[in-house]
Amino acid sequence: MPNSNRACPVVFPHTARASRDPLSDIELLHSISVALIGEQDREALYGKIVDAAVAITGSQFGTMQMLCPTGDQSGHGGQLQLLYSHGLPPEAIDFWQWVDTSARSSCAQALTLRQRVIIPDFEQWPAIAGTKDLMAFRRAGIRAAQTTPLMTRDGQLLGMISTHWRDPHHPSARDLRLLDILARQAADLLERTAAEEALRLFNENLEQRVQERTAELLQAEEKLRQSQKMEAVGQLTGGLAHDFNNLLAGISGALGMMERRIEQGRPEDLAKYLVAAQGATQRAASLTHRLLAFSRRQALDPRPTDVNVLMHGMVELVQRTVGARILSQDRGGR
Repeated sequence: MPNSNRACPVVFPHTARASRDPLSDIELLHSISVALIGEQDREALYGKIVDAAVAITGSQFGTMQMLCPTGDQSGHGGQLQLLYSHGLPPEAIDFWQWVDTSARSSCAQALTLRQRVIIPDFEQWPAIAGTKDLMAFRRAGIRAAQTTPLMTRDGQLLGMISTHWRDPHHPSARDLRLLDILARQAADLLERTAAEEALRLFNENLEQRVQERTAELLQAEEKLRQSQKMEAVGQLTGGLAHDFNNLLAGISGALGMMERRIEQGRPEDLAKYLVAAQGATQRAASLTHRLLAFSRRQALDPRPTDVNVLMHGMVELVQRTVGARILSQDRGGR
């Protein structure tokens, strides 16, 4: 997460170093609590926490770090990530962007010990002599520091709040007491915001999974509907084919009987066979109309068919089979 130096830090009342009035401390803590509880933006919340620590201790610099979980995919598991800084120059921000237990600093020592660490004077700390960490502190103008761990109520380490001074310094008991109160508030707020962030991510992932599953179900439903539609079409067309086969058999039979009557010289029976053929032709036309109507409803790309043309074709078939002359004679005798 990006960190920043605030150009306009939050100003808390009653922060003069000379003040030791318990009432002023209570007012300060109240103003800090109001500022923290009312903040919804996470980065702004980090800034207010650091600004409050700086106000409490009268320091010139302040930082807030978050502990990266062990095994994190970033490769920084177990290290402290700088979330926010107050007063640090850009090169110092880059240098302390990530800190592990091998560093020589108050936060690295607090990470190892899981408790507050105070270094009143880096120049007098034997462990830092000759290291790049001491050079970094000198370039930043830092001479002393304290780090207070941010712990959950069940003892899990969340991160650190550190304050730094330009001159050798040891914070007072009053400062440490107020820092403890601030650290408790900060840890609770960080835990809450972390839980809210986890819940937000969970909801986003859940919503995405629901959308994906809904799309899968709709696709499956569409496939099933198409399958059922094709099955229905198959049943319908199969039934229609059977009906057409019966009708054509009837027409063929009627035409055959008419042909035999002509061969036998018995034209008087032609009329009833012609009526039978015409009736079958009309039923075929009715079936064709039903099939076209179904095709239009099911969007099966129906091809338009003129039923009149179909019926006319049937009549022409009958005429070609029995002969136009015989039909004319038969119609004239009726």
